[in-house]
Amino acid sequence: MSWSASEGGKPAWRKRFAPREEQIRDLRNQIENAGGDRLRQIPVLIAKEHAFALTKRAANDRYHDALAKMGYGRSGCRRIKFVAVQTGLPALRTEWEAATAQLNTDHEQRILERAEIRQDLMGLPPGIGRSQSAT
Repeated sequence: MSWSASEGGKPAWRKRFAPREEQIRDLRNQIENAGGDRLRQIPVLIAKEHAFALTKRAANDRYHDALAKMGYGRSGCRRIKFVAVQTGLPALRTEWEAATAQLNTDHEQRILERAEIRQDLMGLPPGIGRSQSAT
């Protein structure tokens, strides 16, 4: 291999390695472009994580507010209080289901009473129990 200048003013070794230098330059550009894409994705990823954190924080706040309404205070996440909440839930559920069943029964009864009242009103002579514009 000659270290001296050859035709065209370039040393012989430069001509020999020119294709490799081009490959190296292309690889460097590809690495830079790939890194650039990742850098451009960072703000989007940060925004997604921020939205996830806000959702998680809101769910946590709702959970602690529910604990506070049940009388366990905002610090209900301690293990002892959590166990107390967990063991008390079946009784609360039974109580709520019974109250719901009673309210549904009362609601159905009121609907039946309303239907009877409407039937009675429909059987009355015009002008009684109805507005004058309905006659």
